[in-house]
Amino acid sequence: MKRLGIPLDVEHVPNPHSPRHAEIKDGIVLIYDTSEAECWNSLLHEIIEWRLRPVLKLYRDAINSLISLLEQCAYTEKEKALAEILNDFQVWRSQAPQISTKKKGRELINVTKKSR
Repeated sequence: MKRLGIPLDVEHVPNPHSPRHAEIKDGIVLIYDTSEAECWNSLLHEIIEWRLRPVLKLYRDAINSLISLLEQCAYTEKEKALAEILNDFQVWRSQAPQISTKKKGRELINVTKKSR
C-alpha cells in the first residue's frame, strides 16, 4: 500500500458471516473474505474505491448542497403558508357571528349576533 502511495494499512480478518467482503475503517482496509482469490479481489475493489473518493465527494457535496437548498425553500414556503393560514383564521374569526347563551327557564338558548 505504501508503494502505491495509499496511506492505509491492510488487515485480513476472515469472517464468512460478514455481509461485506471488505471495508475501510479508521485507516485500515479490513478484508473479511476467507479465500485468497477473494481477498485479492476485495483488496483491489477497496483500493479503486479509495482512489474514487475525491470524485464521489464532488457528487456527494453537490447533492448535500441541493438538499440544503430544497430544505431552505421548503421552510420559506411553509412559513409563508402558515402566515396566510393565520391571516385567514384571524379574518374568519373577526367576521364570524358572536354566539352567547341566555337562560330561558331551565334551557339554554343560542343568540347569534352578527358583527359588522
